[in-house]
Amino acid sequence: MSVTLSVNEILKDILEAFKVETPELFGKAGFVQDFSSNTAVLGDKVTAKISHTPTTASYDPTPGVGFYSGAQDATTLIEDVSVTLNQLRHVVVKIPFLTGLATKGVDLYKAAVGNIGFALGKYVVDQILFTAINGAVSNSIQTTASIFGLDEMERLRSQCNGQKMAGQSRFCFLNTALASGLGSDDRTKSKLFYGDLQGQEGCRVWQNMAGFATVREYPDFPAGNIDASGLALDHRLAAVSVRKIHSMEDAAKSLGIRKTMSFTPVRDEDSGLELTGISFQQGGTGDVYLAAAILFGVHVGNDLGAAGSQTDNAGCILRSL
Repeated sequence: MSVTLSVNEILKDILEAFKVETPELFGKAGFVQDFSSNTAVLGDKVTAKISHTPTTASYDPTPGVGFYSGAQDATTLIEDVSVTLNQLRHVVVKIPFLTGLATKGVDLYKAAVGNIGFALGKYVVDQILFTAINGAVSNSIQTTASIFGLDEMERLRSQCNGQKMAGQSRFCFLNTALASGLGSDDRTKSKLFYGDLQGQEGCRVWQNMAGFATVREYPDFPAGNIDASGLALDHRLAAVSVRKIHSMEDAAKSLGIRKTMSFTPVRDEDSGLELTGISFQQGGTGDVYLAAAILFGVHVGNDLGAAGSQTDNAGCILRSL
């Protein structure tokens, strides 16, 4: 059975799966996005912008002051953060794996595309979590799975309030031990409080709990050097910058080299996210391969600088006792 899906169609489906499988990047309370169709190469530095909330001021009736009182330059409400595009990750599939699929409605195709999108999205989230607990976030509280329940979540809320985290865009990652402890609290199991929110999903997820839009079990949460077990944050903690991969096709053509690879960019019109498909045929076997690749970099918290600097206070690590 011949392949009935073009490279472009496959990439668009992967892009949609990437969005669905990565709510931390595309949800309303997700990380700051800096997506652009500008081309870049590995190692380039770009500037992302994170917004700040302005402060109020009292009206001053003094002649010449009035509503000028407390004026804030618009540029001070935007913080520029440097992001190095130091990650070029891809997932490659062998086209014969898809050759027996005649339509996009086949469950196997959907599963394959979903897994590719999940793998790419998870890697981006993993990089943010790893960076956060290895020096980019200085605030923390200590807890343990044996006592971690709704009361501990309320203590975490108070800590986040003290750090002046944004009130409407907080979310939290917990390792399995803490999520299990939270799930054992009778109040989180009762329909009078949070109801049956787990559904058919394997990992625990709670909505609208203790000031957090989402509290998510993340089995692969990295412990780092500080025995971290969770991370509470608002959307300002991390900025994710993605750029279109610079194609080498023109360079090969200008040098008179026969093209052996094709670069196919695909762009999400809603967010501007760019993925690149790289297709090639293996010499001698005739096997065809398609790689879905993303060029990105992240800025997290204090960017390994001074405690409390940049967006450090938008995050709080949960450390195990």
